[in-house]
Amino acid sequence: MKKKFNILTSLVCALSVFNAVPIASYAKNAPEEYSDIISDVSKNATHYGFFDLNGDGSDELIVMNESSSSISYSCRVYTVKNSEVQQVSFKISSLKSYDIEDIDEFNCTNMMINPDNGIIKIDYSGEWDNHVLYCEYADTYSGAVISEIDRIDMSSRTNSPSYLYNGEEVEKSEYTAVQKSYGDDSYKNFTLLGMDYKINDLSPFGMTVTTSKSEKILTTAVSSEISTETTDTTAVSDTVTSAEKIKQFDSSEVFMSWKEAYSAVLRYFEGTADFSEDTSSWDLYDINSDEVPELFISPKSTQDSGVYVYTFANNKCQKLSFPDKKDTPDMAGSWGVVSVIPEKNLLRSYTLKDCVEKNIYYNFLGKTFKSDFVFASNSIEGEYFCNDIAVTPEDYSLAIKPYRAMSEYAVGRKYSFRDISVSFEAYESSLKTVEPETEPEVTEEKENKISALKAHLPKFLAAGALIAAGIAVLIPFIKNKRINKKKSSK
Repeated sequence: MKKKFNILTSLVCALSVFNAVPIASYAKNAPEEYSDIISDVSKNATHYGFFDLNGDGSDELIVMNESSSSISYSCRVYTVKNSEVQQVSFKISSLKSYDIEDIDEFNCTNMMINPDNGIIKIDYSGEWDNHVLYCEYADTYSGAVISEIDRIDMSSRTNSPSYLYNGEEVEKSEYTAVQKSYGDDSYKNFTLLGMDYKINDLSPFGMTVTTSKSEKILTTAVSSEISTETTDTTAVSDTVTSAEKIKQFDSSEVFMSWKEAYSAVLRYFEGTADFSEDTSSWDLYDINSDEVPELFISPKSTQDSGVYVYTFANNKCQKLSFPDKKDTPDMAGSWGVVSVIPEKNLLRSYTLKDCVEKNIYYNFLGKTFKSDFVFASNSIEGEYFCNDIAVTPEDYSLAIKPYRAMSEYAVGRKYSFRDISVSFEAYESSLKTVEPETEPEVTEEKENKISALKAHLPKFLAAGALIAAGIAVLIPFIKNKRINKKKSSK
């Protein structure tokens, strides 16, 4: 096993020398041949990007389609040969889920490349398991192909993580050595592929992005609002007057109810770049039980996507921010959901990045979130942190145990954008089914019992007095009888 590992490590070093010329991206001058591909896949794909995978001076096209499964994306790669576009195949021999080795697209969490050595890293990790393929790009006689070199797997479903290298169990040190041999000891060594542009952005081909249907609706709505408020110039200047301001939502607007406010937020969200008619969802949940629910908007169900949270108070609606979320302070969670713990007014945000699991518990104070506790762990490196303080695995388990014992509810993806008003009615209807309808009858029954007890209380006291008097008469009588009995016996 170790001999095999050493041979492969040497092979990687040789590849690095062979690709000594730095591989660079030429995305500013996208090959015109790819424009037809973008047009064909525009209904299904969400992102795309360019990168010269083999350093020959010509960019490859990487197209990412948001997957409906637990894996984030379905990836496809194209190249241009002799002025013709060819699709690059994935040659993955270790995946038993495919009947053939060569496949046209690959489901993954993300795909990256190390520009220094040309190694392509395909990550298809989940919440508890990490799966990574190290591949190389090559032009073969039958066509271009991305071929698997090595595969590593790590499972953290138990307290003792297990490590696999090409299907064989290995020690953590050997697992880490494989990573380092490909330059994977630092996330900064790799460049993310296929996420440079939204699918409707054709600027790389020198084409102006056309106005989408949702943007046209928003423009019409804004124009209508301005025309009806011409008598008050101050009001016009305070309202939303551009698509960009609508994306941010005007928190100064006044609404008569939370339903009116959230309906406006959801309409505004439909005009943002985050919105997808097929994948975006939303949810309602009253975190602090004040009879006013919070609004959760989930752009998509991928690992890198969380939720936005809005609250309604004093006839105004505002988007909430999250402390300890430095990269995305206005979004929490992963896979399009967060967890709510109503018994303690808590919200849990779970993220997994670079093998680091992070659980942040937020206390909801009505208008803001305050960090209650932050747990972070990297089981591969054996590192555990509580509120950014390094601790032992035992102390980590003891600290997080009370939080894990509390009941949680996944929130974020219950309702669609198709009919918002019907969803509001469904939410209110679900609350009515939970309320105990027999509680007034139970209370009345208790009151009747107390009244009956009070009515019979004089009788109970009189009976007690008679019993006490009887006992007072019987005690002397019994004593005299015992004395007479002793005298007669003498």
